[in-house]
Amino acid sequence: MLILERSLAAPSTHNPRITPALESIIVKALDKDPNRRYQSARELHIDLDRLSTGLTPIVRPRRRDWSWELFAATTLVLVIFALLP
Repeated sequence: MLILERSLAAPSTHNPRITPALESIIVKALDKDPNRRYQSARELHIDLDRLSTGLTPIVRPRRRDWSWELFAATTLVLVIFALLP
């Protein structure tokens, strides 16, 4: 798989407004070596808290409505189980 072989393109190449500090957090979170990635959500949270002190978020993520996806996935699982012998 190419995702395992290629290195990550710098996030700032996709969005020049990404600061070097945020870029380092993104790169660490997506590192291919599990030992270099964040070992817990708490570690990531601490770094993001440090970053956000006095800094406006770059992008506010849109809240996603998962109801349709959850309904479709549940229906698919039920159909599969119904068709099993």
